[in-house]
Amino acid sequence: MNEGRKEIIQIVFVLVGIIFLIKLFFVQVVDRNYFAQLAESNSRLRQIDYPVRG
Repeated sequence: MNEGRKEIIQIVFVLVGIIFLIKLFFVQVVDRNYFAQLAESNSRLRQIDYPVRG
């Protein structure tokens, strides 16, 4: 029983790792342009913070 449980836990961890790698691939390769545009628009946001004077 204990050996079977260990194998199931290992399989679950491997599957979760594979899912993360697939998602990482899609974010970096497939959806690269979408996230690049979001980063570009976010990095060029200019906001002036005036100090509070008392």
